[in-house]
Amino acid sequence: MFQDPKLNIGIALEMIENLKEYFTKKRSNEHFLDIISKSKKLSLNVNGDTTFPIEQRLRKRKKHFDYETEDEPIIDPQNSFKCNFYYIILDSTLSSLNERFELLRSNSDIFLIFYSIKNLIQMSDKELLKHCNDLQIHLTDNVLNESDISGPELYEEIISLRIHLKLDYNSHDVLNYIHTNGLSSFFPNMCIALRIYLTMPVSVATGERSFSKLKIVKNYLRSTMNQDRLTNLSIISIEHQLCQSVDTKSLIEKFSAVKARKVHFV
Repeated sequence: MFQDPKLNIGIALEMIENLKEYFTKKRSNEHFLDIISKSKKLSLNVNGDTTFPIEQRLRKRKKHFDYETEDEPIIDPQNSFKCNFYYIILDSTLSSLNERFELLRSNSDIFLIFYSIKNLIQMSDKELLKHCNDLQIHLTDNVLNESDISGPELYEEIISLRIHLKLDYNSHDVLNYIHTNGLSSFFPNMCIALRIYLTMPVSVATGERSFSKLKIVKNYLRSTMNQDRLTNLSIISIEHQLCQSVDTKSLIEKFSAVKARKVHFV
């Protein structure tokens, strides 16, 4: 879902909240017993062991002076697995989700009025004006003292536009509606704010290439190749499927006719 080019911050944040809720519900004794039951059935199908290994020697932790009583060791291997592995994995996952997407949440709060068009339509005028002014502050360059939008003008544009919007619209639908009907000049601040909101990157992940075309194109036989030729050969190598569909014979004939130095006598 994060690779979808139409994904925006609002949808991504909603998906993350659903994922966090899913892991939170899994952190219960009921779900743990359900997982154990499914694991035992799977283990029986592959003729595996369905019991937890019993720890031969219980570790006794050192008692510190500020402790009133000693910690009781967990004797049951199943409870030990639940406390020392299952719960720890879920807690680590939830903590990582909160830390990694903290910036995403702050950006979503800035563009809160575009997060849900339904809320935008039903929002009170006073609250809407406050969000528009806050958005202008966040989109202002403190060095040049210039802003991409005007808060009061954006407020007036939303008031005029939201009577034409439907409750099931999303931010992308609103921007398409403005451009389809030729209303960009009437709602310039709305267009700028929506474009910024829809084009903000959801994640910072980049695709890693497991191979390099450069090693194929520029080998030890072509060590003195200049940059222009290397670039052209790289494009041909990358787009080899398109290159195979080109009639190379006619191209060679045209090239030879242009570069021919012989004079044709009648």
